[in-house]
Amino acid sequence: MKPRKHLDLGCGTKPKNPYNAELLYGVDFEKINVNKIKEARVVEIKSANLSLDKIPYNSDYFDSVSAYDFLEHIPRIINKLYKNKLTTHYAFINCMNEIYRVLKHKGKFYAVT
Repeated sequence: MKPRKHLDLGCGTKPKNPYNAELLYGVDFEKINVNKIKEARVVEIKSANLSLDKIPYNSDYFDSVSAYDFLEHIPRIINKLYKNKLTTHYAFINCMNEIYRVLKHKGKFYAVT
């Protein structure tokens, strides 16, 4: 069955849709004006820094997620101050957990690095 909702991470102004889903969503570090995108299936593109932030969508929301030339930009470890203490943030693991969270059961994840 063809996926209904697809999320492309790090999509920029050309979100990719490898499974030809009916509805296409995106997340990018930059704010993208969805009205300037020619692909008619694009519903919205949200802005987030996925090295630190959660994917700004609900759990079990997407049938598929893609990441083209994106994952290699997520640091494996980030040390940051939190309440005046240096803490370790496992950005890559957290990002992968977020992908799992937003995918529906038996959803597909497509990554190219």
